[in-house]
Amino acid sequence: MFGLVNVNLSKKDKIEKAKQYISYVGMSRFEDYPFSRLSGGQQQRISIARVLVAEPEIIFLDEPSTGVDVVAQESFYDFWKKIRDEKGITVVMVSHDIGVVGKFVDKVAGLNRFLHYYGSPKEFFQKHLLQKLYGSDIELIVHSPECVACEHFHTDFKRKN
Repeated sequence: MFGLVNVNLSKKDKIEKAKQYISYVGMSRFEDYPFSRLSGGQQQRISIARVLVAEPEIIFLDEPSTGVDVVAQESFYDFWKKIRDEKGITVVMVSHDIGVVGKFVDKVAGLNRFLHYYGSPKEFFQKHLLQKLYGSDIELIVHSPECVACEHFHTDFKRKN
């Protein structure tokens, strides 16, 4: 209920609203557990519920998938996409993982001291732009749709020696 501290609701309404968002993040069965007894991933979901309960218009995330294993990253980003779509919340995310860009975002801002690009993720994956952003010649490999691990875009890149 920490996200409701400055909200003018009765205690009963705050509890009901907190339970609603605990359920929304899939943590209903843990609602009576002390926060300190939850796993890192469970604590992260409760923290997300804590933010969502205040019904913000915008959420800023800084490297949100740090510490999330590769297998769980897709469901993690699907979760944020669901929040964006269902709650109408703008989600601004800072990430160095450009492989995520094509599937989960609507707009990309390519920054490296200056804004080098702002627009569609599809247009973002251009060799000249990536060279500008990363400061060297980068070999871009785009997997085909048949790639088992890929859905839309999946890019690997490596710096040339």
